[in-house]
Amino acid sequence: MASDIFGDLTEWGRVIEQLEHLRAEHLLDEHQAGLARIVRYRGNARLVEHVLRWSTDIEQANDLLTAEVGNVLADPDADWTFRVLAARAMGHLLSHRPRQTSPSGFDAERAVSMMESLVGRTTVPVLQAALTDALESVRAASSKRRG
Repeated sequence: MASDIFGDLTEWGRVIEQLEHLRAEHLLDEHQAGLARIVRYRGNARLVEHVLRWSTDIEQANDLLTAEVGNVLADPDADWTFRVLAARAMGHLLSHRPRQTSPSGFDAERAVSMMESLVGRTTVPVLQAALTDALESVRAASSKRRG
């Protein structure tokens, strides 16, 4: 995985250009540590939105990015639109997570349980639908791996 190339996140115009370039060149996978830092930063909603939207382009998800996206999803103070994007991203990232050969500290089963819990607690229909779709994606990928 490449190092974090994004630098100063307050220079959001430059960072968005970098993100657009990486996405166009199919290089987002190589910069997941930097993407996770952007999501964790949350100092610029546009940057976070881009990363959440484009996380569905990741082909081999890593646990760091998945955990940070999960933090947005689980945050009751986060705007519901970001939580919807995070739900969609989580469904994709968890279903595109390679088999783990060594412990990473990330508990995918716990992430799925959190999502299941949120489905029953949320009062926002679009978030409930995004969570339901995400969980279906995760279950389908899990069945495919076992089968």
